[in-house]
Amino acid sequence: MYGKKLIRKIGSLVVIATLIASAFVILPNGNGVANGNSVHDVGISTDYEGAVNGIKITRDGTDVVGANDSLVIGEIYKIRYKLINNGDFNESVNVKVMVGNVTIANHNYSLDAGESDTYADGWDTTGLTPGNYTINVSVSIDNDSNLSNNIAQRTVMLEEYPVSIDLLYPTAGGIIGGIIPIKWNASSTKGKLTVKIEYKNETGEWKTIADNLDNNGVYYWDATGLEKGKNYTVRITATDEEGNNKSAESGFFTITQLDASIKTAYYNDIKNIHVNNTAGIVTLYRSNGTVYEAQNGSTGDVIFFNVNFDIVGIWKIEDTVRGIFYIRVLPIKLNVSVSPESADFVKTGTASYVTLEGYVKDDDGNPMKNITVEIWTPAMTAGEGAPLKTVLTNESGYYKLENIRIALYGAGKYNITARDGPFANPNAFGYTIFTVSSVEANVSLKNNTAVGGFDIGEIIFEVADSSGNDILYHNYNISVYKDGKLYAWINNTGTSNTTKMNFSINGKTLTLSSNMWETGDYIIKVKADVVGSSTWEYTGSQDFSISPAPPVNLKLLSSKTINVSDPAHNVKIIIVQIFGENMTTYGDEEHGFNDENITKRLTVEGDVLYAPPKDAYEYHGNGTWWIKVFPAHGNGKIYVNVKWPNKGTDNVTITVDEGGYVSVTPTEVIVDTPATVEAEVKDKTQQIPFYNANVTIVYEEGLYGKGDTIVSSQHANTEGKYVFTNFTSTIAGVNIIVIASFDYNGIKYAYALIESKAAHDLSVDLSPSKALAGERTEFTVNITRDNKSYEDESGFDFYILNESQLTKLHNGEIKIDDLTPLSDANIEKKGKGNYTIKYTNTMSGTYYLYVISKNEKHDIPAGSE
Repeated sequence: MYGKKLIRKIGSLVVIATLIASAFVILPNGNGVANGNSVHDVGISTDYEGAVNGIKITRDGTDVVGANDSLVIGEIYKIRYKLINNGDFNESVNVKVMVGNVTIANHNYSLDAGESDTYADGWDTTGLTPGNYTINVSVSIDNDSNLSNNIAQRTVMLEEYPVSIDLLYPTAGGIIGGIIPIKWNASSTKGKLTVKIEYKNETGEWKTIADNLDNNGVYYWDATGLEKGKNYTVRITATDEEGNNKSAESGFFTITQLDASIKTAYYNDIKNIHVNNTAGIVTLYRSNGTVYEAQNGSTGDVIFFNVNFDIVGIWKIEDTVRGIFYIRVLPIKLNVSVSPESADFVKTGTASYVTLEGYVKDDDGNPMKNITVEIWTPAMTAGEGAPLKTVLTNESGYYKLENIRIALYGAGKYNITARDGPFANPNAFGYTIFTVSSVEANVSLKNNTAVGGFDIGEIIFEVADSSGNDILYHNYNISVYKDGKLYAWINNTGTSNTTKMNFSINGKTLTLSSNMWETGDYIIKVKADVVGSSTWEYTGSQDFSISPAPPVNLKLLSSKTINVSDPAHNVKIIIVQIFGENMTTYGDEEHGFNDENITKRLTVEGDVLYAPPKDAYEYHGNGTWWIKVFPAHGNGKIYVNVKWPNKGTDNVTITVDEGGYVSVTPTEVIVDTPATVEAEVKDKTQQIPFYNANVTIVYEEGLYGKGDTIVSSQHANTEGKYVFTNFTSTIAGVNIIVIASFDYNGIKYAYALIESKAAHDLSVDLSPSKALAGERTEFTVNITRDNKSYEDESGFDFYILNESQLTKLHNGEIKIDDLTPLSDANIEKKGKGNYTIKYTNTMSGTYYLYVISKNEKHDIPAGSE
């Protein structure tokens, strides 16, 4: 019998698919005018730039608050909305605006038919508490025919302003001068602050004193150049890493008339201080508040002779009439050297230790003895807590810091400080920097299967140090740039953006995936901090590209791995989705909406019992197919291939893992004809034979089903073969399944196929051999077998085939079951094997008669039609 080509040579199948999809458009019903009647319809438009759910919020009139932006308590915002009249009447529109349960506005607006307009209401958030607030704008008119657009809602988050600042000194009303200590206290919930300090007089503009200062709480301002007796104010502004800022002003203070001969000194300096423009009692105070000396300044000046500046800090001259003049006493400056000045980061071995040495001297080059030298790691703040190591200088000012384990403290700047006295207020101080430099990370591209326009594939990198060790086990920053712009990133110590790419780390393996890859050129930059030092010990990068998708793509939606199971559970479903050029393009009308040619367009080959027939395919929309397969043995591969007409091909591979292996000979038998069948059973590697397996041979029932048993055996011969003599199939046109099972670390199954074929033993004579198109012709048919007239007890089916159908039948492209036999009304039996057929065809050409017994055991050999 032809057309029953369900069996294929495993490993050599090619399957071709048709792409099928349907599309539909839902047209608007049109609530405006129904049945020709005019309507009332007013609503809140969502076609409003900058609006979220129809509500736009602005600060300062024009600064639009985004959908994900928070609002700051204390600000006044505008709630904006757009009303539209979709009806046929001019309307008087009632508008109510609420925030939570509080009504902030009620209005009545006039709006002509077909027109729209925008409106706004203020919202003062002063005094509110942090949290979510829902804004509700509702509109109403009489007889509104469409209530679906009458309410707009938007929920926003109110937060405290992240930056807070207090200006502690100077204060309003003071009379001060000299080196004024400006003191503040500032903080932010959004990261590190930088500080800007400005001043101005009562009529002038703000002028900068200093900018981009660290937030250390104090700045010493030299105010000696300001006009004496004038009023000034100071403003300090703190800005965090997200650009949030806040300012504070001191109020006006007066610059003192006092004029001192010095404004700065160094520890242990001995100097005279001549103070002019005095008027009252003039007292010199040390920085700790103790009185150094007091004099009467009513004569207009005083001199403090041989003042020993024995304490570091802010000293002050205070006149009971003229106010305060500040003098800053600085620690002696120490010059510190270090050798080596830098080293590369090393994670293990002797090179991961360094010994640092150097000298401490004063400005004149004199060695400084018994100076405390300390080293602080990059993660430490000098002066806070205990240093990494402490030593004292010798008589030559020499120090040595031995065996500093940079492997533990990482890359970055190591502060080496030298001091005499307490760190907070030393008498002498200096520092230098020892730098541990980051080293190159090896970032290598291992695999790139990403397909532009799809979520298909992944990009795999290996990230390691020079010895091949993984480095992404602590802190890291991984950034991907596209066309020079930051595209996606992951940072386990800060913010991440994985909207366009996902990052997965497993040891040295870094895998990128995406919901839809974008075609283009990329660079990935990797930074790793392996010790928690807040500085990157390793940095590296790698270029990669994502290529455009081919015209046709096949995506596997089901598991990449399956196992061979027992017969009742061995039907596996492979789910694939077919795309064209990108994820939003499926099959189209051009390629049909049925599965007429599915086994040509979407084919399965490899280690399956046989290539799935048409009824094994199920279409689930959007280019998605469910295909039932029957894996044959373990350690195999199943290939699904797609061919989109005039576009190209693509394929996916499924691994068959667990299972055994069985082979059988022959793979075809003739119905009712005895044959010797031999089977061999092995493990999935095909190396270990099994002599006591259960081998059962059954007819297939339905699709992949287990039907009646023909024969079975549990014993192989000495050659490892299970031999079945006089094996006879009594049914033609069916598949026969060989089932093998054995215990090898659990029960393993394997399958092979024998095809039961018709005898191909009929001959047919047909007359006449010619007929006229469009004319009803009576043909005489004589059927013989072994040169004798033959009549089958099951009867016969007769088929008229054109040349194309005959070729496809011979090639297995179609089955005889796909064709329709001639109607019994046109067939008349005249005798044994003798029939007449009445037939009409309007198309000229060559046609062929194919005859098969109804039990499918006997038919015409190929070429004898």
